[in-house]
Amino acid sequence: MEREGPRLFGDRFYSLSYEAFANDPRGAMNSLYDWIDMCPPEDMSYAQVHRPKPPHRPRDRRWEEAARIAGFTQQEIETLL
Repeated sequence: MEREGPRLFGDRFYSLSYEAFANDPRGAMNSLYDWIDMCPPEDMSYAQVHRPKPPHRPRDRRWEEAARIAGFTQQEIETLL
């Protein structure tokens, strides 16, 4: 989308990353509302938006746990990790 969006949609394309939203939800939404030339709702709550957690380090056992939850087989986990 980042590459093709501007080409396909021109000035109707707007990109808002998850990281930008999660790090500053009010600012990110305000920029979106500015872009569409609308006032943001005054009663919008961002209390449930949490900053992204840092990624697990290589070899962290949580990668294997996440892969297992995602449905990877043990053989796939051993091949990938």
